[in-house]
Amino acid sequence: MKIGIIVFLFISFISGCSQTRTVTYTETKKEYDLSIPKAGDELKGKNCEIDLTDGNSIPGQIIDIRPDTVFFVHLVTHDRSAVRTEQIQSITSYNHFAGALQGLFLGTLSGAIGTGGTFYLLSKSSGNADESAWWGVWLGGMAGGLVGFVYGTLHGSGDVYEFQK
Repeated sequence: MKIGIIVFLFISFISGCSQTRTVTYTETKKEYDLSIPKAGDELKGKNCEIDLTDGNSIPGQIIDIRPDTVFFVHLVTHDRSAVRTEQIQSITSYNHFAGALQGLFLGTLSGAIGTGGTFYLLSKSSGNADESAWWGVWLGGMAGGLVGFVYGTLHGSGDVYEFQK
């Protein structure tokens, strides 16, 4: 029972690390909505993916967000650039530390359950299913955790800021 509560709390914590927020042109009282100045404060200096309304995407480090324009440094060309705010669909900021934690947890959990269950079912007829299952949990958990950690570190956990039109 205690393990179940710990797993539930950890999953709740991890899933709370990623979120989608709406960026509005005016002050708002909704908890997850942001005004443009507040979004600018949160994103300033972060490497982001800027998704435009025409379907294009620009990798950039945010310098400033104003009601009419977003200023950034292009991550490939290193040029200072600007995009009109109404041309932006969303901006996604990636947190690689949170991604590493998510990947580690989810990889360990899925590897342990999947491999443990497989080892149990495969060795059920030989009479030592419990011992095989524990080996599967340990091996699968370690392998899944490693793969998940690497994947999560490389891809990060994305926070999406959607611009309201």
